[in-house]
Amino acid sequence: MIHRCAFGCLIVAVLTLGAVRGGLAQDFDTPMTGAQIGHSINEALAQNGQSGSAIIAAERRYYPCSEQLTVTPRHDGRWDAVDVSCTQPLAWSIVVRTSADATASETDGAGDGPVMKSAVVLKHSVRKGEVLTAKLLTIMEFETALAPGIYTNPNDLVGRRMSQGLGAGVPIRARHLQLDWAVVTGGAVSIEINAGGLTVTTVGEALENGQIGDSVLIRNMHSGKTLRGIVTGEKKVSLGANIN
Repeated sequence: MIHRCAFGCLIVAVLTLGAVRGGLAQDFDTPMTGAQIGHSINEALAQNGQSGSAIIAAERRYYPCSEQLTVTPRHDGRWDAVDVSCTQPLAWSIVVRTSADATASETDGAGDGPVMKSAVVLKHSVRKGEVLTAKLLTIMEFETALAPGIYTNPNDLVGRRMSQGLGAGVPIRARHLQLDWAVVTGGAVSIEINAGGLTVTTVGEALENGQIGDSVLIRNMHSGKTLRGIVTGEKKVSLGANIN
């Protein structure tokens, strides 16, 4: 009994050593707290357009982690439960529930049915700094409105580097990637003007740098007017029908 207690007490002592700062353990002996894990989960929820928060005991102790935590949805397209994992100084993973709406992406069957929107997503989670390859990417249909800056062609993302970690099934947006301007200040752009189902194309000059999905100022080279449009591709900007 004495030896068993001593061994158990030693484990407890190891898991309670040191102070934790900035959401990452400082060394192998420093445990993570539920508060730190919850903070990382809440950041991931916010970055992926979710309004919920982590359901986790703030004072609880977990294994140490000397790197940024990876947070991914437990089920594709749903953030009511997430997988939290770390690989250093040892590999571990836990499941944490959140208050995010589990039915946010489900259709209610009303009217003529949902309007589907295609977006490029990851087949599995990636880490910050990882370079995207064609094998990592796929297209998924969504029934809910998607924020600006999504991609619909995987080829537009091949070779791009992630600016943050991202989970599988989450639409990749320009803000998830390291800067890679699709239009540059002073550069020529193709201006697409959509009117009544027709698309008219003219030549313009970019007055601002912009990634895909960004709103930028441009100058119509034919009319001389300064306009604002959405970057839709490499050297391409889309305008509404009434601003040509």
